[in-house]
Amino acid sequence: MKRTLLTLAAALGLAAAPAGQSARFDGWERMADVSYHFDPDERAVLPFALQTSPAARAALERADGLLRRGQPGAAARELLDAGARFGAELIQVADEPGSGGGGRWVGAGEWALYQLMTRVPATVLAEVATPEERLRLARATTWRDQRALHELSSDLDALPQGRAATVTLARLSAESGDRPAAAAAGRRAVQLGAPLPVPSPWAAHTPAPVVSPLQLASDETILSTWPRWGSAWLGNPTTLSRLVDGGRRPRHNPFTGSANMHEAPFAPLEPVVRDGVVYVTDALSVSALDLVSGRQLWHHQGPLERVDPDGRWGESFDIGVYANIRRERAISPYLLARPTLAGERLLVSLQATQPWHELHDFDNVPINHPLPARRLVCLDRRSGEPLWRQERPELGPEAFVNRLDVDGPPLVSGGVVYVAGSITEGAINAYAAAFDLASGELRWHTLLCTGQQELTMFNRPFQEHVLAPPALHDGQLLINTNLGVVVSLDLWSGRLRWVSAYEAMRRRSSRMVRPNTARTVYWRSEPPFVEGGVLVFAPLDSEWLLGIDPSTGRRRWRVNALQGSSLRSAVRHQAVPTGDGRVILVSDTGTECVQTASGDVVWTHQPFSPYDEVSGAALLAGDELLVPADPFLLVVDSASGRVKASHALPATSARHVMQRVLPAGPVLVMTDGASVLAYGQAQQLRLLHEPLAAAGDQRSALALAELELASQHFDEATLRFTDVAARAGAELAARARSGLLAAAWSRARQDDTPEAWAAVMRAAPDAASLPALADDVLPALARLGAHDLLVRWLKTLAESAPQHPVDLGRDGPRPASQALVLQRLPLEPPAVQVELLSQLISHNAPGSWEGRPTAETAALHIAELIGQHGRGIYAVHEAAALALADSGASLEVVARLYPNAELVERRRVERMQAMLADGRAGDVFVQAAGSASAAILALRARAARELGERAFADALEGRAAPVRSSAPVLPPDGSGTITLAVHTERDVSFEPVAGSASPEYAGHAVGVVDGLGELFCIDTRAGELLWQGVGLPGGARSIRAGVDLTLHDDLLLVRGRNELLALGLDDGLPRWSRVLVGSVRKLESAQGLLFTLLESSLGEWRVEAYGMTTGLAAFRYDLPGVEDAWIYRAGEQIVCLSTGRYEAWGSGKDRRLLVLDPARGGAHSFSPLEDGQQVISVSHDPPALFLGQRRGSGLRLSAWNPVSRETAWEVELNSIPTSHHLFASAPGWAVLRERVSLPGSRSR
Repeated sequence: MKRTLLTLAAALGLAAAPAGQSARFDGWERMADVSYHFDPDERAVLPFALQTSPAARAALERADGLLRRGQPGAAARELLDAGARFGAELIQVADEPGSGGGGRWVGAGEWALYQLMTRVPATVLAEVATPEERLRLARATTWRDQRALHELSSDLDALPQGRAATVTLARLSAESGDRPAAAAAGRRAVQLGAPLPVPSPWAAHTPAPVVSPLQLASDETILSTWPRWGSAWLGNPTTLSRLVDGGRRPRHNPFTGSANMHEAPFAPLEPVVRDGVVYVTDALSVSALDLVSGRQLWHHQGPLERVDPDGRWGESFDIGVYANIRRERAISPYLLARPTLAGERLLVSLQATQPWHELHDFDNVPINHPLPARRLVCLDRRSGEPLWRQERPELGPEAFVNRLDVDGPPLVSGGVVYVAGSITEGAINAYAAAFDLASGELRWHTLLCTGQQELTMFNRPFQEHVLAPPALHDGQLLINTNLGVVVSLDLWSGRLRWVSAYEAMRRRSSRMVRPNTARTVYWRSEPPFVEGGVLVFAPLDSEWLLGIDPSTGRRRWRVNALQGSSLRSAVRHQAVPTGDGRVILVSDTGTECVQTASGDVVWTHQPFSPYDEVSGAALLAGDELLVPADPFLLVVDSASGRVKASHALPATSARHVMQRVLPAGPVLVMTDGASVLAYGQAQQLRLLHEPLAAAGDQRSALALAELELASQHFDEATLRFTDVAARAGAELAARARSGLLAAAWSRARQDDTPEAWAAVMRAAPDAASLPALADDVLPALARLGAHDLLVRWLKTLAESAPQHPVDLGRDGPRPASQALVLQRLPLEPPAVQVELLSQLISHNAPGSWEGRPTAETAALHIAELIGQHGRGIYAVHEAAALALADSGASLEVVARLYPNAELVERRRVERMQAMLADGRAGDVFVQAAGSASAAILALRARAARELGERAFADALEGRAAPVRSSAPVLPPDGSGTITLAVHTERDVSFEPVAGSASPEYAGHAVGVVDGLGELFCIDTRAGELLWQGVGLPGGARSIRAGVDLTLHDDLLLVRGRNELLALGLDDGLPRWSRVLVGSVRKLESAQGLLFTLLESSLGEWRVEAYGMTTGLAAFRYDLPGVEDAWIYRAGEQIVCLSTGRYEAWGSGKDRRLLVLDPARGGAHSFSPLEDGQQVISVSHDPPALFLGQRRGSGLRLSAWNPVSRETAWEVELNSIPTSHHLFASAPGWAVLRERVSLPGSRSR
């Protein structure tokens, strides 16, 4: 086949541009390299892929042919159509040596428009537009359709009609008050050479200059305060969200780790300060903090931060899947997390949730683990409320906006938000996109290139890819893809202008099992910038810092991160523009300076010695370069590179490695990978703000209030906040009101008094904020015993949010209206109590109360009130029950609404009597549980006796249980030999046994063959083996002393893993068994019942009791909100010690004693333990729990009576024994046995 070689310049008729060409194409006459020849049969192997097609080149060749044949009208139409069709396609124009096999490409659409504007006469251009296009323009103008005008401006921008559409769009934007959009359209019109009205309607709006984030204007900082840094740090370090949460599931924070050798130090968190507010994000959430006090003004939770790490699988991955020590760079530490402020809006990229799927590993190497997905969010900067989100679920999962990962901070200009992002589908597709600032609607998106990063042996990426944030210059959007190319786009239309390749490092082989084979990252991830007319950028995938022509992408110079440094060990990591045509290169240990116009070195390496290496990102403030070299902050002269000063920032309670600094007046904001801190001198701030506040400056007055808050001067802060709230405008007044609330919070946490916590509720700015405050304040009031205040604020909350859940302790959260009822009960007379309890029943109140469903406990309390005060207090409800029954309602309906009605109780008694007559004593025993009716209790006692549960029947009838000894009777002479056959190497042991047996079994002893789960019983008086070989429930296991075996009359009760088994002492045969739901933690016997403490697989605790003789269920008590529990027997009383799951503010966990009452079906009032108080022993005669509490070098010992539920006595011991055991030696006596070290002796 004949090979055709074409010179692009000749094929496209490249000629000198006329004097009147658009400024946007300055230098494009040098765009194509005359030495480059296009060969259609030769395709270089590149590490990236671009959108190039023969159709675009053919269209341009046809247009060139028409121009050469003298047909400018037809050529103009061809070029105009090519500009609209091929805006995202490229044509190669150069193959520069050393560019990694790449070169330079020009956007086909922009090149066509360049040809149209430079080679077609203006008279011809005026006639190119079709009638349909002219009609579109007329309609868009008439209907003031700004979207259609923008499309016409982009499609026809080389024609007079396109310029007219642009001018009209500018005018309409100005009339609608959208000054940024008007200014952007006006600049575009000027760029196109359109005549503008004088004065222009948008001329009053001067767009803010685009300043490099590495630079600060000199008036943004007070340089005179710098030497005073280090005198103090303001407020507390604010720890950001779940990346550093060390709570239930520890995180591996990729931002706080150490970079590999020669790599750039991490510095992802870059705060932004405006109007005394610090805005900071960690790519999971966004926070607004006061600059002076550091208090949180608002916090916006990102989607991933709201995923419960302990929630159910099958919904979304939590942060622990990404922030994992096995996936060190799944979250890139070179991500730039910086909010973008645009007027009253704040834009940020946050990590999105991803649906859960099953994860697979190979040899501890993740295979299909997800990489972060990041989406754009627009917030109100004053409140943090979302205004719009990039994701639009209504468009479906395949919509572009629902797939684009926005990799870093967006850029805002002319009312448009510009982002750089990617969509990974095997390969990485890099995109630029533009969104409307007001609505978040997608305006355009353009594919930049397709590339790849390092892969695992399974051909899957193990780290997220990030593009550098975009930059603006002369109507261009400049993006460094970190995929081998840098790209320029037309800001207005999104068309590609040019693409320039650079030398990327070769990817490492993926044939290794090692999960991390990443290339070394030498340079920091920063936006490209134009300095001295040269575009400077430093790709993450290259060793080179490059300077290129921003108009054409042609290379000017390059600097290697490793080579040519005047200090052999230094590695360059950052390029900082100075604003005067120079770039300062910051390395590990010093600085250098390069002239951007030529790439020549201005001054060679200036060392930082004797200070440590750079620990973060440098920042230019005025004429000084601030360099973090933790723990020092170096101040470097930007003219010479010499270190002018160094400041050692004061240490905090935790170690914070300095990564970024930001001077904001006399305050220095610093971030590490987890927190944000502010340093400054309080006196300096006062000297600065007091004169201004005295002159009426409310912003300075607010700063002084925040300073008092940070200094913990709460009274002064409250006075100042109150004054600002009364005098200032809406914005500052709202901040002052939130400051009042913050002062009240801080005082409450410090004083921890009922009055201080009530002040928090009084400081609520409005009723809508009460529920959030109540979540902390009401439990604190309950903990402190401030019952009156608790009821008052519960009533206030119930009026505005009756259904808001309130958690006051063990029974868990319940609606505020219901919690109010329960708190009012002790304060009301009996008749009112009955009315309140009846409301709980009629509303079928949710949740539990005193270990039972709320409605059941309410009915039990009504029965007790009726028993104490007579049925007259229930008369109204008695009448209502009769009326309901007369209307034809069933007994079940009447019983549900009026369970204590005499009619209901009479029918219940009749039904149970019939059951007893039918021999169904077991049904009566179970169904009568939890009733306080004397008649039903008598029937239950009768049923218990019929079933052989004599001891429980005695307890129901109020009879005292006999006290028996469980000690075996041994032969006085020690005679008697018993032979027991056991398996080889098995131990035989006699474990202590709880409970007591009938007198005829007093000489019996139970033993166990350890490891086999085999029991045996011997008669010690007769020296006889009675039985052997009964297996334990649940299989072979060891017996735990005092827990697993319990005696009762003629029964041996055995606890298995989740089973109870009753054996006859005489023959060892099973009498009954019961499978339990949960693990049995403790057994105790009392009142003729076997009490079991159970813990479910979900960590929920409860106590169940069963009849000793029959195993029938007699009692159940739930323990909601409990982390740990234990039960004790003191005489015939069963006492439960429970530890709350949540820790109260300023104290230990909530620990309480409650006395279980199986006859009543509930528990007696709670008795809270003091912090550090422990149960160390029990007594049975009289019943008592002995409590010990360390106090300094001594021990306070007290006896708590479970019958009266009061402390019987207490004594102070002036020394703490090395170990102790408390036991009752005789009724009424308590003996403490001590083991102490004797002086001069090694014995104890």
